[in-house]
Amino acid sequence: MTPAALLLLAALAAPPIAQGPVAILESAPEEGSPLQADIDALLEGAAPLIIQLSAQGSSQLDLQGRVILAIGDKESADSRELSERIRGASAVTLEGGALLPWYETLFEARRPTRLVHALARLNREGRPIIGVGPAGAILAGGGVVELAQLEEVERNPRKRAELGARVVLGWGPPALIDADAWGGLAMRTLRIMERSYMSKAAHLGPGAGLVLLPRHKKVRVIGHGGVTLFETSPGRRNRTQLRRGSLSLLTRGDEWELARGRLMPSPDGAPSLEGRYAFRESLARFATDPASKIIVEGPWGKLWVSQREDTRLVGPLEAQRPIRAQFDLFDSP
Repeated sequence: MTPAALLLLAALAAPPIAQGPVAILESAPEEGSPLQADIDALLEGAAPLIIQLSAQGSSQLDLQGRVILAIGDKESADSRELSERIRGASAVTLEGGALLPWYETLFEARRPTRLVHALARLNREGRPIIGVGPAGAILAGGGVVELAQLEEVERNPRKRAELGARVVLGWGPPALIDADAWGGLAMRTLRIMERSYMSKAAHLGPGAGLVLLPRHKKVRVIGHGGVTLFETSPGRRNRTQLRRGSLSLLTRGDEWELARGRLMPSPDGAPSLEGRYAFRESLARFATDPASKIIVEGPWGKLWVSQREDTRLVGPLEAQRPIRAQFDLFDSP
């Protein structure tokens, strides 16, 4: 047997490299909240190193339990000092900033800095990475960005005000994260899905989060706020429409099995409906009368939600929620 064949056999026989969980939170958890309890369980009592991206002041790499990284400070992001701090951490939490400022800090001429390599090593060694608020978008499968902010030449100058999906690290749940979309009743996100390659999008309610468990090939909902998951099918989209997609209202304990694309709802989970999330209240009413349709109109088009053959209503009777109801987006500008 050749040396190359021996190396291949050893690689196949060896256990895979452990990959740690990657969590995305809507906001920092409140003390004593269900989200804090879920994060504590994820960290197993360890105190994470917090890396905060700041638009003001200079970088500070030697604070107790915390690092402040100035936006665009590639020298600090590429420093051995920061890399060594991450190497000694049991977990890392990223917070502050937004998708493009993080990209501008993490990469130098589109090449990853030592900070990216240090975080990747941390994840390979099985230690958790958490993204809070806007910082979560850099870890997710994609985030939302205005095309005008990109230093790229567009073929059509009139589209400079358009929104698009961009990936920075892409280590977290393979879904588009659009934290601001609820102002447009989620149709903004669907419009971005229609224009881009993204086939899944997730909206995290207040106090909610998603955690990717790579070793188990699943995504789990944590916290109490609830998550709305949108899924689209190939060949069901055109310039102004997005047809026969599916919508699911998920809550704490629900799991999304990536290998099979299967949703495993927790039977006891009930979503927390906040006043500013009127769309979720509509979904709750839909659960009481699944034969009805929800029709919502807004600046991003018309959204219809209806029952489909595999729609299920799960949860307590007083707070049932739909799993994979059908949605159609019409007249998207």
